[in-house]
Amino acid sequence: MLAALLIVVSTILPSPCPQDGSPAQKIPEGFPTGAPGTQAQSWTATDGQPATPGRIPEGTSQAALKLWNSMLSASHMQKALGPTAPVTSFDLTFGAELRSKPGTPSKDETVNFRFLDQDRGFLSAEFLRSRRKTVRGPKGDYLLDGKEWVSMQGREDIESRRELDRWVAIARNFVALTQPAGVRLIELRELSPVAVDLGPQVEQKLDKQGIPLPVKAMHRIEFGAGRFLSLPTEKTLAAANGLHWLEVTSPDFRLFDSGARGTTGAASAYRAILGLEKNGRVRIAQFHDDNGGAVNLQGALFVEILRWQELDSGYVLPKELNTFRSDPTRAHQTFEVQPTLSLTLHRRTARINPKRPALKASDFTPLR
Repeated sequence: MLAALLIVVSTILPSPCPQDGSPAQKIPEGFPTGAPGTQAQSWTATDGQPATPGRIPEGTSQAALKLWNSMLSASHMQKALGPTAPVTSFDLTFGAELRSKPGTPSKDETVNFRFLDQDRGFLSAEFLRSRRKTVRGPKGDYLLDGKEWVSMQGREDIESRRELDRWVAIARNFVALTQPAGVRLIELRELSPVAVDLGPQVEQKLDKQGIPLPVKAMHRIEFGAGRFLSLPTEKTLAAANGLHWLEVTSPDFRLFDSGARGTTGAASAYRAILGLEKNGRVRIAQFHDDNGGAVNLQGALFVEILRWQELDSGYVLPKELNTFRSDPTRAHQTFEVQPTLSLTLHRRTARINPKRPALKASDFTPLR
């Protein structure tokens, strides 16, 4: 529906899509990778050249380039005066429905999301109803539960850190989809479905007494060479009909739950299979590990964007989205059938690059 998040440095580069005749604009140099304090890493595109924001690898097909340019065009309001500035900070509030696992009631929350691109990227998620707050800032990861700040560095806080990582994953992908011009491109590839599994193929399991459990259809769109899109529900299957498919490989995405990988600080490149509507806006996104194209859904994230919101400032943000995590009960071969998180943007309070007041590092530091 959003760990180190966004932009380290901004620079003047040529327009990422010179084919459309648009003027040069200031775009981010790249999204930070790993945890705060880790070393920056350079990346190489499929043509052997450095992967830099907006640079199209040589050899990219015209079909893939056309889809990418349509996505860039859809990422800002056409009627806005000039290009939008890089997203260096944001202050966004969402209505949220959180669910710990499928089959359990969702919990309604209001979440304030704040981001600052300083020192590898700072992030805070404040749950206004339950009065909880998690931050990733200059002093590390902290949790405010009630009136007490608790460091999340101890082994006993693994689940709390993973919860923060999940929020970071949402934020990072949120920004990457909102401002694709800042994404470092390793590879762009158009995908064409070779088979669509509409059912009735199902996975049948037995309980301890040998009684059949309820079945779940395994809906997939196959693209060949081990590439596939797993669709959590009948509704997402219907939404996928008629979309155009683009695969983007980049270090600027984040998985929902990277498990042990999240504790190493090592940077990874990930792949995203994006389903684009005719206007270029993303309707469906599946984020997963880069395994040479073959899909492994362990730790993967599925995002369904139901609506986009145009702001007066010219930015176009996801207005309503659902996120699904991979289903461990099915060996991570599909996603859970109910959203782990559903978000609805509060447009009136949405601020991109706020100035009054501007976000600063102390906003992401525990108050003693």
